[in-house]
Amino acid sequence: SKDAVDYIIPHQASRALPLVMDKLGVGKDKYLNIVSDYGNMVSVAVPFGLAYALDHGYVKEGDTIFIDTGSSCVNLVKYIGHVSCMIITNSLRVAYMAKDYPGLQLLMLPGSLRRETMSFVGLETVEQLRIYNIDQAFMAATGVSLQKGMTNASAYEYNIKKEVLERSRIKNLMVDHSKFGKTALYTFGDFQDFDCLITDTCPPEDYVEMLGKNHVKLLY
Repeated sequence: SKDAVDYIIPHQASRALPLVMDKLGVGKDKYLNIVSDYGNMVSVAVPFGLAYALDHGYVKEGDTIFIDTGSSCVNLVKYIGHVSCMIITNSLRVAYMAKDYPGLQLLMLPGSLRRETMSFVGLETVEQLRIYNIDQAFMAATGVSLQKGMTNASAYEYNIKKEVLERSRIKNLMVDHSKFGKTALYTFGDFQDFDCLITDTCPPEDYVEMLGKNHVKLLY
């Protein structure tokens, strides 16, 4: 139901958006409406909307954030490039993108290079994480299952993800719609371990209900 959704970032295509939301019973504080300011942005509307939401306080100045190795997480860098914050990561792709934004401080975790994900992994990666206090983590998953929770296929990544969950104050999961209903070998977290799920479209109703039951914010 709509009450299980914390915030909606809809396609910004029409000035009739408030009328539609009103008919759906969605309050003005529950959705983003910037079409009157920026016009119809066609296919970039949802990424722009997410960037706008981040620009207005989701990631704050001075935050220490962890960014995971998944493609959705890597793309987050360009949306927070204007925010002066510290990024902790084991991802070479995140580091490469962050180099273009002087306001982003980068702390690269040590380890052995895993070429499949272009990330550093190993015992030293986990040990280094144990000395940090993280404000927000933005994490990826290979699969999200009602029965098995958040899963990934690599034992190397599993240990890192578990430690990040332990060290982070706010935990965000970033996955696209293709990950729902899938299960990989290792479960690194469950629904109650996360504060927010960020995705590209509304998940199936049973997932929305599970998120609401566990007080997990839903952004899509």
